[in-house]
Amino acid sequence: MQQRALRLALPQLDELHHRAFEYAIRDLMRRDGCTDARQIGGAGDNGADVLATDPTGRTWVIQVKHRKDGVCGSAVGTPDLQRVNGTARQLYGADIVLVVTNGRFSARCAPLAARLQAALHLAAILV
Repeated sequence: MQQRALRLALPQLDELHHRAFEYAIRDLMRRDGCTDARQIGGAGDNGADVLATDPTGRTWVIQVKHRKDGVCGSAVGTPDLQRVNGTARQLYGADIVLVVTNGRFSARCAPLAARLQAALHLAAILV
């Protein structure tokens, strides 16, 4: 996906293949100054789909959770958060750990993220 074409409505995001959604997140990181952002998701990714370094030198590890049915699909749950939080720093040296979805998070995700304080960030793409 080209960076200049990053304007997608939520229904368009829902229609993307999960891998294309990972590339879209990578492209957003590049647009925002992370020139080394790369998609690494796939078998054996250890909970990371996109890696990037921001202009201040912080390492971002992003777990992307695409839901074909968007907010009507299954919620991202705490096991997903626990997995990426448990591997991002040790395996990838993450300063910032982010979980992004076009869907929704279960009710238990926000309290878990809060307990982890600045360790884990959640982002649901809602337009």
